[in-house]
Amino acid sequence: MSVLIALIGLALATPCEVEGLTRPEETLSVAWVSPLGKRARGWIRVARTSDIASLGDELGRTLQALGLRRSERDPGRRYKVVIFDVVSDDLCRPVEGVQEGQVIAGVRACTERLAKPSSSDDACGHAIDRETDRPSVEVFHARWRDLAREGFCVLPAERFVGGR
Repeated sequence: MSVLIALIGLALATPCEVEGLTRPEETLSVAWVSPLGKRARGWIRVARTSDIASLGDELGRTLQALGLRRSERDPGRRYKVVIFDVVSDDLCRPVEGVQEGQVIAGVRACTERLAKPSSSDDACGHAIDRETDRPSVEVFHARWRDLAREGFCVLPAERFVGGR
């Protein structure tokens, strides 16, 4: 009976559509978006800087599309955008059910711990847009120490998003 339950669970599981993930350039710009007081420790979630910039010029809506807020209203607290120039080898993709280290669209898969679904990530390599509950921009994980190795730039999120 337990074998039958396991088979039913496998049949109901929705595999990720990893074919749609794009291969990053060998070197690229990624950004970590977080509340102003939050400090980086260990692994952090980043997205291509260009993808974040393409989300529009309203901070609340951008944070919502990144899975960081439920509301599209501008937040009461301040957010920052930390920008890094990195090599794609420093990144991993958070895709659940894929063996750690397996290469998916040019980037190795993250550990199982980093690939779990959450309210902000679909566990298929994308942020979850909290307005539509659908996948948004591609996300990666990377170690702070690897990202910061060549330096970084910190901007108020309002300035990055709104160009003010």
